[in-house]
Amino acid sequence: MHKSNSKFSLKIISAMLAILGALSLTVSMSLAKQLDSNIPTTLVVFVRSCFGLLFFIPVLINKRQSIARTQNLSLQILRIILVVGAMLCTYYAYRNLPIAFATSIGMTSPIFITMLSAIFLKEKISYTKWALIVLGYAGVLLVIRPTSFILDTGTISALCANLLASFCIIIIKILSRYDSTVTIMLYSNIGISVMACLFNIYGWQALDLSDIKLLLLTGLLGIITQFCSITALKYSTPSFVAPFEYTRIFFALLIGMLIFKEIPDIYMIIGTVTIIFSAYMIVYLKA
Repeated sequence: MHKSNSKFSLKIISAMLAILGALSLTVSMSLAKQLDSNIPTTLVVFVRSCFGLLFFIPVLINKRQSIARTQNLSLQILRIILVVGAMLCTYYAYRNLPIAFATSIGMTSPIFITMLSAIFLKEKISYTKWALIVLGYAGVLLVIRPTSFILDTGTISALCANLLASFCIIIIKILSRYDSTVTIMLYSNIGISVMACLFNIYGWQALDLSDIKLLLLTGLLGIITQFCSITALKYSTPSFVAPFEYTRIFFALLIGMLIFKEIPDIYMIIGTVTIIFSAYMIVYLKA
């Protein structure tokens, strides 16, 4: 009985952390949206990655030899490049699209991951999963409602962010056979910081105090999101945690309406529900 209660308590903690991570991510993107439009997205990514490095300094000092050693440097480098691309696309999308719209597109990760798993990991995909993938993309079309074959850069960035992030997940699955989670995270934060710094060599500019505060808060919330997501998975399983991450769309709709005066239409609501249902069922079937 005591063991059963303990497992239940850990699941409650896991759910709360997943919801807190979803909230902190949504608030972080909302803050990035309020930054001066002249501030380059590369600078936002640089500040975010620097906070990641600060988080790892104590761990690196204590276990620097075991953590800093990787068994597959080429895959680490490839993942760093993909992560930087995904972060740049994500921040650009959130800064240039309605927050609920960008979040809705962001719900398509399980759909991309399932397709890439079939291609690169030779995972067998059932007819049911393929039907859910098609349903998920129908939801995306409802949200985007393209009137031509030419999509705006914000929407393209949102889709590219998910595709690149999904590639990163596939690489993590391969890397996890050789390296620890902490090692993978450490390399990505160092690599992102270096690449973002290089992108900003000729782009540094004087910032207002208000923008500096927003940048720092964005970076801090990014680390909180990362910590909550990892700890939630530690106490439970991905299939249990995944549905709670979909609360992002609720937070995004609420923030969009209250702060940015963004009112979603019926097509966006139906499309979002369709995407979430499809993504959730894919995760559920994998579990």
